[in-house]
Amino acid sequence: MMQKTLSTTVSFDGNALHTGESVRVNLVPSDANTGITFVRTDLDNAEIPALVRYVNRTNRQTILQNGEATVGTVEHLMASLYALGIDNLRIELNG
Repeated sequence: MMQKTLSTTVSFDGNALHTGESVRVNLVPSDANTGITFVRTDLDNAEIPALVRYVNRTNRQTILQNGEATVGTVEHLMASLYALGIDNLRIELNG
């Protein structure tokens, strides 16, 4: 089965929707069969796989959690990646 990732890293800077904090997001190409993983670079590179078993809450946003690390409002990015057929990606964020 064909798998897809990005050809190069793409970065975004902005403010978090719910907290207003400054955040940097790097979309980093990933190897085949690694899936999509969020990485909190501000929390000792804590990894949160984008899998349903890591869903913590879904009240007005989807929050993924692995241990103490969380990432929220992932649904729009995940929908965009699905529409583009991207199934292997490392998503690094610092907040």
